Amino acid sequence: MDWVFDAETFPNIFTLAIGSVDKREAYVFEISDRRDDSKSMRKFLGRLHRNNDRMIGFNNIGFDWPVLNFFLRNRGCSSWEIYDFAMEVLKTSDTDKFKYVIPNHKALIYQIDLYRIHHFDNKARATSLKMLEFNMRSPNIEDLPFAPGTKLTHAEKDTLVTYNKHDVKETFAFYRETLDAIRFREELSKKYKRDFINHNDTKIGKDYFVMELEKAMPGSCYRQLPGGGRKINQTKREYIDLDDVIFPYVRFERPEFQEVLNWIRRQRITETKGVFTNIPEHELGELAQYANLLTKKKKFKGEPTQEELDEFYREHPKGWVEEKLLKSGKTSYYAMWRVGSLNTVVDGFQYDFGTGGIHGAVTNTILETDDDYVVETWDVSSYYPNLAIVNRVYPEHLGEKFCDIYRDVYLERKKYPKGTPENAVMKLALNGTYGASNDKFSPFFDPKFTMAITINGQLSLCMLAEKLIEIDGLRIVMVNTDGLEFVVPRESQEKAHQVCHEWEELTGLELEGGVYKKLCIRDVNNYLGILEE
Repeated sequence: MDWVFDAETFPNIFTLAIGSVDKREAYVFEISDRRDDSKSMRKFLGRLHRNNDRMIGFNNIGFDWPVLNFFLRNRGCSSWEIYDFAMEVLKTSDTDKFKYVIPNHKALIYQIDLYRIHHFDNKARATSLKMLEFNMRSPNIEDLPFAPGTKLTHAEKDTLVTYNKHDVKETFAFYRETLDAIRFREELSKKYKRDFINHNDTKIGKDYFVMELEKAMPGSCYRQLPGGGRKINQTKREYIDLDDVIFPYVRFERPEFQEVLNWIRRQRITETKGVFTNIPEHELGELAQYANLLTKKKKFKGEPTQEELDEFYREHPKGWVEEKLLKSGKTSYYAMWRVGSLNTVVDGFQYDFGTGGIHGAVTNTILETDDDYVVETWDVSSYYPNLAIVNRVYPEHLGEKFCDIYRDVYLERKKYPKGTPENAVMKLALNGTYGASNDKFSPFFDPKFTMAITINGQLSLCMLAEKLIEIDGLRIVMVNTDGLEFVVPRESQEKAHQVCHEWEELTGLELEGGVYKKLCIRDVNNYLGILEE
């Protein structure tokens, strides 16, 4: 049986609200200065342990279960002792988040954590139960009515109990939204004899691929230490010369794209984030004439001295000084210079490059397929994984065999229909493995591998775009990581398809095309597409 629960802890009261998912049983236990349900709560939790039941919560692995486990291990503990321990758990969650985490194979009662399944334990995705209540359109959204650490009156304790039961109800609603994901993880766990229940999607894919690598090359991802335990294998780099990662087939005819390629070839990077942003105009070289740049300014305190000017021009060789006459008759002086992200504008369309992928779009536009024009979309099948497979790119410590196993997973996925657990886990493995190559805690970590994939992915798409825009009347309207959209005159549609097929032959990659009946674009991140079929 599965049970949904939530715990609340204050100095003079601890409550546990819990209910079975079949809605046949529900309980509230309290330990406070007015009531002590310690014995009945211990007896109830013992029943769950004996029946091999599971407890379902929201961030329960990180908080609620360690607190309950403390209660079970410390017979006779008071609400104050439980509260002190809970505060210790909260304090260490930022500095040592695994200190109090109890793995399920050591837990007295198996835990399912909705927070972890949905990857809300990632700072970029962190979401509260209250925000989920809003997104699920819950009729009543309640926030904790008292500040943490408050000593509650009896009336306030009654309010807390009501709030505790409300949170269980909302957690149950989110559990129902998560049922398909839980069942998927149950099937995987059974098939591969490994516990995937609390894995987020990315971790599922990563762990599956690690299993396949270790099966083919034992010790490739982790090496066993003499005293027990294991150490992760990785390739760490002081710097990466981007010229070393560019594929031989990458070349351009348009000067706008040529200068992007030239600029990238000149770069030596020591990190993989933010290196394509806030670039001073003089560092862009010839590319600056094709890029959209942002003008920045800084006011001098007064008329700049020669020393101040020399310092400014050393830092910004292409900068200039502007004077502004004020109504008072005084003059203000401004240091002016231009910076930009890595971008280029070709026939009025801006291509923005990043260390993760390319993007660009026309804005505030509605496009429709009609008798004269066709709105087409073309995506590369499993783009980043196949760039590695076809071009034999791999994390250095894993060797070229990595590409063979990567290919095997890709081919194996094709054997299973979309929507099956097997197809899903292999898709996660293909995509998650690339992402993990830039994760300092991953056995796939090699930032040069990451850059080889993302840099060549962007440049290869630009090669396709360059050939397409040679067709009269064809207009690129969107490009984003693994594909692009364009409008083409109906009589030139076959010519565009031929360009796409030639690109496939050159790169060894596979494109998947479609036609939009209507494409409404606000910007690159916000659009609505209605396919013809």
